[in-house]
Amino acid sequence: MLESGSRTTNSSVVFADIVGYAKSAVAEQIAAKERFHAALTSALAETAVDERIVLDTGDGAAISFLGSPGDALLAAMILRDSARAATESGAGFALRVGVNLGPIKLTRDAQGHPSVVGDGINVAQRIMGFASPHQVVVSRSFYDAVADDNPELFKYEGSRTDRHVREHEIYVVGETSRAGRRESPRATDSEVLDEPITEQRKRLLVIGALLALLVFGLAIAVLIQPRKDALRDGVAGAVSTNSSTERPAIPPSVAAEYPTSAPASDTAPSGTPGSPESLAATSAATPSAPAGTKPTPASETTASGGATSMPPSAATTGNTSAAPAPLPTGLVSFQIQPWGEVFLNGKSIGVSPPLKQTRLPVGKHKIEIKNLTLAPLTQTIEVSAKDTTIVKHRFQ
Repeated sequence: MLESGSRTTNSSVVFADIVGYAKSAVAEQIAAKERFHAALTSALAETAVDERIVLDTGDGAAISFLGSPGDALLAAMILRDSARAATESGAGFALRVGVNLGPIKLTRDAQGHPSVVGDGINVAQRIMGFASPHQVVVSRSFYDAVADDNPELFKYEGSRTDRHVREHEIYVVGETSRAGRRESPRATDSEVLDEPITEQRKRLLVIGALLALLVFGLAIAVLIQPRKDALRDGVAGAVSTNSSTERPAIPPSVAAEYPTSAPASDTAPSGTPGSPESLAATSAATPSAPAGTKPTPASETTASGGATSMPPSAATTGNTSAAPAPLPTGLVSFQIQPWGEVFLNGKSIGVSPPLKQTRLPVGKHKIEIKNLTLAPLTQTIEVSAKDTTIVKHRFQ
């Protein structure tokens, strides 16, 4: 696999370590490491040797799976279950496991043995740091790769920040799943049966459902109250007009570069100075000039005529400004694998994933997507208000 030299590829990395290994006595470390090696051998029994690379980390191991991400998920679950079973029998060890899908570089160590380096293995180690003993935690990129086949297996735990101030969305792997197991003589009926729901879990589910209903009711009340106030004040028509012209927001860093226009109204309200109704009333109230008499201009005033001068601005005093026209935007969808930071006209608008789509002003934009040391993607896109613009790229 490495005969042609080092290369970069995407790989599923399982990073596992023994909890409390450094604080244990030497004899305990040796015994724990032997039991860990036995569990690791069992976990890798169904993976071909040329589809995995195992690195000894001292207090555990890092395994890069070059084949299917499902192999990495199965191995991580077997490691966790083996450690837990040994602990319950009194001769075990606590284990934490992190799994990530990301770029690695295949190389060789000083002895000529296969080895790996890169961001994929670094993120797996940081993801593992968020796990509790006997727990498997996976990154967002790995979850996206396997969730379609195992939707019931994962629980979203939110976003966590590591010591390098980098955020990670993590998911905890459930205890057992038919989708997460291969048919094997080692698997028994008890291993593939879902855990029964206890009375305590039932109570928690009921409480959670009640809280969800309460939050939903409060949200409805908050949304309805402003409309009731608007109707009470007699501005229901204005509220309806504003609601019908709402458009999706664009990123704040981009909105400042594209100001909206506010066209002025060309018509004056009824009854205001300069309007047809006002001019008609003025004409009716002013006596007609005798035949043969030269009309007096509106700007000329005499004490006998009773006419008063009208300032030039009076005719436009009643004009009101209409609401600003909304900025025309189009939908842009991002399909980046495994991940990349998105820059729009030189400004960062987020990392994809989790960023999947956003709205941008109609027209041409320069898009740049970066992923650490890998070659960035730079291209100019044409955003349309009718069609969705798709930006798709896989870093290799």
